[in-house]
Amino acid sequence: MLTNQEYILRIVSTFSVLFPIIFGFFFRKRMPTWARWFLLYLVFGFLVDLGGWLFYKIQNPDASWVNRYIYELVESMFFVWLVRYITNQKTIRKICNFLFPLFGLMWIISTLSTEYIGFFRTIVGVIVAFLSGFLLLELVEAKKSKGFPIIFWIILGVFFYNFCTFFIMALINTEAGLKVWWIQNSINITTNVIFGVGFWVGVNENQKHEMSEE
Repeated sequence: MLTNQEYILRIVSTFSVLFPIIFGFFFRKRMPTWARWFLLYLVFGFLVDLGGWLFYKIQNPDASWVNRYIYELVESMFFVWLVRYITNQKTIRKICNFLFPLFGLMWIISTLSTEYIGFFRTIVGVIVAFLSGFLLLELVEAKKSKGFPIIFWIILGVFFYNFCTFFIMALINTEAGLKVWWIQNSINITTNVIFGVGFWVGVNENQKHEMSEE
């Protein structure tokens, strides 16, 4: 059973994604195409979280796991696609091309037992954290203006989330995992704040950069 504090934190974690979603929809016409896809990914994640609450309330663990498995596949594939789309490094793109089928195969194996989902999420988290961290360095080295564009904030959020949660995800279906899940919720809230700041500040920086080039 969840304590009142844990229950409230989970609710805040679920709805914290509305912060970047609202800013994202407000600035959507000024965002690049990939950022709009990222916005749709956030909406998808929010719907999945709402589904998780629904299945929790009606006590349907099987539907909850199916809901979770679908999200894990979409998230892993989307993060790899995002890194591949943004990077200018051919080596990183080749690695991402290899990761698509690898993650797909690993995900299929993870569906054989709930014991494997933690292992899958951990491996994905480590790899995505490494790739997004490398991409952050690439973006910083290529930065020409004083501010940080939207692309930097989004990748920063992806890196922060995966770097901070891959160990916790290994305990996703264990008693120990339930005890420290509040950390996951706190990280999720912080990540959504980063995304929200990215949509707000980053879009304005993009516009300034475009105006300076004209």
